[in-house]
Amino acid sequence: MKINIKEKKQDKWLLWTVVFLVALGLPMLLIASSPEVGYSYFLRQAAKLVPGVLILLFMSYFNYRHLQKLAWFLMGTSFLLLLYTKLGEILDGFPLDQSHFKLPILPDSQ
Repeated sequence: MKINIKEKKQDKWLLWTVVFLVALGLPMLLIASSPEVGYSYFLRQAAKLVPGVLILLFMSYFNYRHLQKLAWFLMGTSFLLLLYTKLGEILDGFPLDQSHFKLPILPDSQ
């Protein structure tokens, strides 16, 4: 399965920018991970890379103009989901566990 960028008139700069950022970011995350915490951040990001590449390949062959018929439905659904998360957060009825936002505190190595 070869992606023909010239024939499909895809944006080369955007594709290579994303490839560059991923190729630069994953090793930086691996280097920044410490053995005490483990490599969980790196492994989670690497695991998300696989579906991301599959979606990229699928969308490179998908004619997105077919989604124009669903534009209002998709926009309305996105807006309602955003409103649901914000209202739930404001009213404190949304069970948002914020423990994944906190970085673990490492003991001093002295």
